[in-house]
Amino acid sequence: MGKVSEFLSKIYTIAICLFSIFVIELTILIQSLSRYPWRRSHRRAFEGTKRNSLLSLIDAQHPAIRYSGNSGGESKECAVCLTKFEEGDEVRELQCNHEFHKGCLDQWLERDQVTCPLCRRYVLPEEDVFEHRLWSSEDELHRDEAQFVFMLYAMYGGSLHITPSG
Repeated sequence: MGKVSEFLSKIYTIAICLFSIFVIELTILIQSLSRYPWRRSHRRAFEGTKRNSLLSLIDAQHPAIRYSGNSGGESKECAVCLTKFEEGDEVRELQCNHEFHKGCLDQWLERDQVTCPLCRRYVLPEEDVFEHRLWSSEDELHRDEAQFVFMLYAMYGGSLHITPSG
C-alpha cells in the first residue's frame, strides 16, 4: 500500500506541475495575442494616415481642376478607366502632362503606386517617394515579423518563449 500511495503522490505532483505549466503558457499566449490586434489597428490607422498624407501631398502639387472641353480638337480620355472626359469632370494633370479623372488617379495612388499610370514617371519628388516607400517597407517588415512569430508558435507550441520588443 505504501508503494501505491507513493506512486499516486508522484503522479499528483507531476499533474500539478504540468497543469501549472499549461496555465503559464496559456497566459503568455493570451498576452502576446492581445498585443497584436492593437498593433494591427494601430498599423491600419497609420496606413490610412500615411495614404491620406500622400494624397494630400499630391493634391498640393497637382490640384484637381474641372475639365472644360472647349480646348478644341478631339476630347481626351482617362487612361485608367478609358472613358472620355466630359464637361465638369474633376481631372488631375500630372507633370508629365497626362490627365486622369481625379478619382481614378487617386485609386491608382492608394495602391502604393507613386508613378503616372501611363509613363511611370514619379508624381512627387524622389525624396517624398523614397520616404513613402521606406514607411511602406517598414510596415511590411512588421507584418512579416508577426506572421513569422505565429508560424513558430504553431510549430513549437508551448516550448517557444517570446519576449516582446519595443
